[in-house]
Amino acid sequence: KSLLDHVNEPVVLVLCGPDSTECNAFDALNEGGNRHLIQLRSCLNVGSAPQKSEERRSAMIDCYLSWTSYIANATTTLAQKIHAVVLDHDAEFEMGQVLHKVFESAHVRGDFLVDDFAVVTVASDTTNQSWKSALLERFRTLTIFNPVYHAQVGFEGCNYQMGVFSTGNVEFYGQIIHTTRAISETTGLVAFLEDSKAGVTSYEPDFAPTKYVTNDMYNVTPAAEQWLGQKLLGQQAILQYEILLPKTELEPGERVLFNDDVHNWYGIWYSGVILQQTKEGGYLVELDGGETLESNRDLIRKFETSDTQFKFGDRILVERLVGEEDEYAWLQGSVTGVLEEGWYKVRIFEDSYGESVVSHDELIHQFEAPDPQQLSGLTTEKLKVVFTEALDDLSDAGLDMFVTDRVGEGAVIVCFLDDILIVATWDGRIHLDVNVFGFFNNAPLGPFLDRFVNSGLLGNIDYLTMVSKDEQPRGRGRIVNGWQDLQSFWFGRLLGYPERSRDDEGNRESS
Repeated sequence: KSLLDHVNEPVVLVLCGPDSTECNAFDALNEGGNRHLIQLRSCLNVGSAPQKSEERRSAMIDCYLSWTSYIANATTTLAQKIHAVVLDHDAEFEMGQVLHKVFESAHVRGDFLVDDFAVVTVASDTTNQSWKSALLERFRTLTIFNPVYHAQVGFEGCNYQMGVFSTGNVEFYGQIIHTTRAISETTGLVAFLEDSKAGVTSYEPDFAPTKYVTNDMYNVTPAAEQWLGQKLLGQQAILQYEILLPKTELEPGERVLFNDDVHNWYGIWYSGVILQQTKEGGYLVELDGGETLESNRDLIRKFETSDTQFKFGDRILVERLVGEEDEYAWLQGSVTGVLEEGWYKVRIFEDSYGESVVSHDELIHQFEAPDPQQLSGLTTEKLKVVFTEALDDLSDAGLDMFVTDRVGEGAVIVCFLDDILIVATWDGRIHLDVNVFGFFNNAPLGPFLDRFVNSGLLGNIDYLTMVSKDEQPRGRGRIVNGWQDLQSFWFGRLLGYPERSRDDEGNRESS
């Protein structure tokens, strides 16, 4: 009542449990009068279908379509949009999933919900509290911009918890205080605020600046002196490799995910099924949307779920509605927190507005497990031989190498040649880090890296693939510019300072 006191006849959508159970939330709201209520009951055949089965997925899609149509007809009949959504104590987790899918689409929310709508949940046990809190967090991350709030209210001496989501309500916290006091006065329960989150600061269309700032108001002399005072002493490159074993062959009828632009961080994977393998070694894939295409194995990921718990930092794919047509697809991200009862906090790389809370069923590992019958054959001795052969031809003064395999399950290799130091660490499995440091400032490090990497490492270790390459300068004066920048004719001129000669630089160093 506190959240909707500004509306004369609010429309409230109530999610109840199965038909066999009472719906206390609906009954309580129905007694209040001056409200239009839309009641949703649990769909049949959803809870009885096996987890992760095609039967369960089909039943949830049917429920989604049925609810969408029912809500559309109800709001059309009432000639009003929905002001609030209330989840009864007995509302089921699967129905919460369907409700989220209904309102996940921005244009559906625009059709069914007013701009300043609210969602209220009630729970009395850990399981219900977890998924209902996660549902409210989904609404918060869907709405994004302030004013948007998600609060959890607890009660002393009992396990009851009330969750509240609100958007477009600038008086939210005052109304929460009023609500907790009213609950205490009418029930005797002492309420307290357990947690609260807001959204992202939004764009202000009528913003009037109090002060204008121009470039000439800043003193750029310190920055210019730092820019020109850089002294390059060496160059470093950190190379990361992984042994990517071949993937298993795919069979006709097998469920897969397809992405035509595979990237380590970004990308959308679409569900489909293998039709057949082509003569060229690729595959013919039919996507769930009906499109048929031919693809090589690198752009296809076998659809494989995992019953094991995900860990913090795991790279994952998260199922979401995407595109203007709101089709289901999988977005890349990582696990940022492990919650109770199979729930996780995740960050989706395509989304810059924070974390989302998702269930285990909505996640799979980003990277497909390799074919267990394939082996790389990599050993410490083989690494030593490969490094020796790769570096002997690149050094005029000879190669000094030190190897130890007393570090965990892998090994550390240290190589000295001329004015270059190489430290390589292998984890004993699939990961190899190579740290290269060149003690010179009169030539780029790139040509050496190309010869060492292409003709040395990649050509002599099976399935070895470079996954990361970072090059940076090393020196004094808070150096940020590499050899190429410091040697270029335009260095220093962009700030209006004359280019410093090498003689001046040398005299300054000697002094």
